[in-house]
Amino acid sequence: MLATLETTHRPVETDGALLMTRDVFKIFKTNDLETVVLRGANLRVKPGEFIAILGRSGAGKTTLLNLISGMDTPTAGQIVIRNTDISKLDETQRSAFRRRHIGVIFQTGNLMPFLTALENVTLPQQWAGVAQGEARPRASDLLTRLGLGTRLSHKASQLSGGEAQRVGIAIALANQPDLILADELTGELDTETADQVMNLLEELHRTQGTTLVVVTHNARVAARAGRIVHLRGGFLVEGN
Repeated sequence: MLATLETTHRPVETDGALLMTRDVFKIFKTNDLETVVLRGANLRVKPGEFIAILGRSGAGKTTLLNLISGMDTPTAGQIVIRNTDISKLDETQRSAFRRRHIGVIFQTGNLMPFLTALENVTLPQQWAGVAQGEARPRASDLLTRLGLGTRLSHKASQLSGGEAQRVGIAIALANQPDLILADELTGELDTETADQVMNLLEELHRTQGTTLVVVTHNARVAARAGRIVHLRGGFLVEGN
């Protein structure tokens, strides 16, 4: 099905970029009030890049991430990933595309509370067609590398906020996506655990060529990226 939906829309030329946003606007309307969050945001990310989008709280970082992940659509403009303008796909198609190509790390773990940590990481892999015999060991390995080896059988409702977020990170990594999007991923974590998480992401970036886009207000996190882009006044501005 995914191969079909990716070929039913004309490929968009990106000059080698894995991700491109082109003149993206996002306007939220409440009754007669309009709030313009993004005002023509442009971004190009090459395969294998690690970039940080730095901006103050309320600048629109989460809005931008939701658009790039296909969880929302822009008011105007294009969101192109792997030469596919995902803003032209319907919700079902965007979900299928995201499952195959994008891993999203949320500020909260976004887990199913009645499942164990291991089950939460195994299930999305099975939805993507990974056999259980492969999915469970991969889930166990990721959770162990994130310091949760003793919490595999604990239900999500029994985990602390920081533990739940680390399970969410394992979920995002489990299907080995082309692109990982992270939304304030260290917000719930202590400094030591945050460094552990960042080290794992950097290892994936270095050894597997995974493309990382991290949105953050934390300059210390942003400094670990190869490139920093600032979100100011609804625009994306390059530079440190």
